[in-house]
Amino acid sequence: MESLRIVKADKPHHIRNAHKIRTMVFQMEQNIPESLDFDELDDRPDTYHFVAYDRHDHHDYPIGTARVRFLDERAKAKIERVAVLATERGNHVGAHIMERIEAFLKEHKIPEVFLDAQESAWRFYEKLGYIADGEIFEEVGMPHKMMVKFLS
Repeated sequence: MESLRIVKADKPHHIRNAHKIRTMVFQMEQNIPESLDFDELDDRPDTYHFVAYDRHDHHDYPIGTARVRFLDERAKAKIERVAVLATERGNHVGAHIMERIEAFLKEHKIPEVFLDAQESAWRFYEKLGYIADGEIFEEVGMPHKMMVKFLS
């Protein structure tokens, strides 16, 4: 996707766009309560948000997002809130967001990354090299499993 641009959200409008996408995907599409989507971790200094934009007619349209947090004194990171608009799924937007985050983590010498994947996304993450670790658990009323990838 040549018109795709992924930015680390360092300006308020990027954060607003990330929140809009999450609202559309998690709250409107998946019926996850707002209180379970937006939390105090969004505003922490060790949380980084990424937003994917599709450029058309000299305008950037937000189409995907994710956040990542450093954990265990930067020994690992957790990717969370990966969301792509329904109209953009199948266009590799999610894969590009994940590649950008992994590059960011490698720049910061983070050797291990993990995430809690919804059942509908297990195959997506497996294709990106993530391995299931542990039992299936329920979160926000949906089956999830923790998946991990070693970056070094």
